[in-house]
Amino acid sequence: MKVLFFAPHSALWIHAFPEALVAETLVAAGHDVLYVGCGGEYQRYCIPMNAQGLTADSEASERESVCRRCKDLRNIIVKDFGFRAKNVRDLIDHDDRESVDTVIAQVDRTNYLDLEHHGIAAGKVALYECLLHHKKLSLEFSPEEWREYLISLSNVLLTITAMNRLFETERFDSIVVYNALYSVNRAACLVAERFGARSIFLHAGGNLSNRLQTLMISEGNTFRFLREMRDRWPELADRPCPPEVAQLITNHFIQLISGQHFLAYSAAQDGSASSIRQRYAVPADAKLLVATMSSYDERLAAEAIGVVIHPTDLLFPRQVDWIRALIDHVRERPDLFLLVRVHPREFPNKRESRKSEHAALLEGVFENLPVNARINWPADNLSLYDLAEETDVFLNAWSSVGKEMTLLGLPVVIYSRELVLYPPELNFISEDWKGYFAKIDEAIASGWSLDRAKMMYRWYALEFHHALVNISDGFSRQEGGRPTFLAKAMNRLRRMRDPYYKERLDLRLRASVLGEAEKFRRVILEGYVSPIELAIADKKDHPLSEAEDVEIVRQLGRLGAVIGASHSAGERKGRLSMRLSSIGTEMG
Repeated sequence: MKVLFFAPHSALWIHAFPEALVAETLVAAGHDVLYVGCGGEYQRYCIPMNAQGLTADSEASERESVCRRCKDLRNIIVKDFGFRAKNVRDLIDHDDRESVDTVIAQVDRTNYLDLEHHGIAAGKVALYECLLHHKKLSLEFSPEEWREYLISLSNVLLTITAMNRLFETERFDSIVVYNALYSVNRAACLVAERFGARSIFLHAGGNLSNRLQTLMISEGNTFRFLREMRDRWPELADRPCPPEVAQLITNHFIQLISGQHFLAYSAAQDGSASSIRQRYAVPADAKLLVATMSSYDERLAAEAIGVVIHPTDLLFPRQVDWIRALIDHVRERPDLFLLVRVHPREFPNKRESRKSEHAALLEGVFENLPVNARINWPADNLSLYDLAEETDVFLNAWSSVGKEMTLLGLPVVIYSRELVLYPPELNFISEDWKGYFAKIDEAIASGWSLDRAKMMYRWYALEFHHALVNISDGFSRQEGGRPTFLAKAMNRLRRMRDPYYKERLDLRLRASVLGEAEKFRRVILEGYVSPIELAIADKKDHPLSEAEDVEIVRQLGRLGAVIGASHSAGERKGRLSMRLSSIGTEMG
């Protein structure tokens, strides 16, 4: 079979190297692989430049430095893996570039969404990074944002032209990209699909403790993959969570709680958990409800490019409507206290320097609050796990907090089955007005639940294990951690001798054949949608439920110890960490 790997972002080594490992498994099995890089065609602005904190208006020398690194790493990959290779830059000519410039010159804010090129909705596809980068709530662009969008559009048009030319001369059975949502990657996939090829995406797994050692692989894109997991969940819901997987899941949560990983938006715990009620003046006899808001920009970007459909007939059309309804509800319920937690992504954080448009709207909404409602802004620098210590019920829109708090045994209430990308039945849910507020009372009455935690461990076993491919024998590099002074000095010396010594080390240390290479071949070559199908078909013996209970209690004890460790010596631990730490004793 013939497989095209469209890989224009080699400067993102933690993407490019795992992608090359997958390509190598196919070459080793005797299949024809073509590796297509950028070759400098996206030199005005691209994903790797954005990842380095540059903008479309950054100095040309800074952008060229990233471009040069990208070319160098692409050449290292091609040489070391021995791939047959081409570049986007070599697939188009001067006339193609002039033609794209002519199209761009005719684009304005009234017609860009209707722009098609070779049958591809280029105007929409090009929106993705711009909407994410600027945390957009709407499609209204500032002059700076519009300039950036036009560069993205130019890159998309050039990609479509190049891929059409390639597919007209050479047919492929499949195309593989790392993250099918990136605009040029999506453009390449859409062209491939028009020529009858399957489009397959790769992405690092979601477990922060071993993220780079696992890969998602599936037809379509990340959102389709997550929906497939949710839809296939009933076929795996009765399968106990293996002990070694339960440990990995707990490791992920320990990373989240630490707040050190760049993908962990919540602040680290500061030891104030036992004073949460005092901090926000929550009466001792009031039930604490925490409403966790979600960031809009990722959903808007996915909806804009057509990979997510906006749900209709939502109980609360906007999160602001939801929060207003909750405020009105507690205004009449002095036995309740509402704390609204604004998503940290809405404000500048360790990954992004911008405030979202939605945040600006929220700042003007939270006025005239009742005495039993407060706002937890990101500037409060408060950990979600400090809140979890004393919260009775979490109220969720579509944040992953809904999963996290459920795994800790806490009740969560949601108002839409479609918004969440995990099984809604693991939460309390109502999609009508009266039923929703009744579910809040029902959740309060339910209290903490071990069964709830166990079922979420099983879901995470699907998300972090059954649905992924393990590549730890091919890529062992770890994220996070703080190197010692000596290690920093040694790394600096090595970089002076060879700027790419780390990358060359990864190449030398990789296994000649990945242990789970067969999973890649099944998906790419044999038509499986994802490894989820393989997991469902696996009928081998699995751990007994009793053994699962024992292991999950042990893992919850680990989490209780970590959450409780933030408290000062002699200070009373919070309610949640005490429960998690003592559940094993309570069970026998």
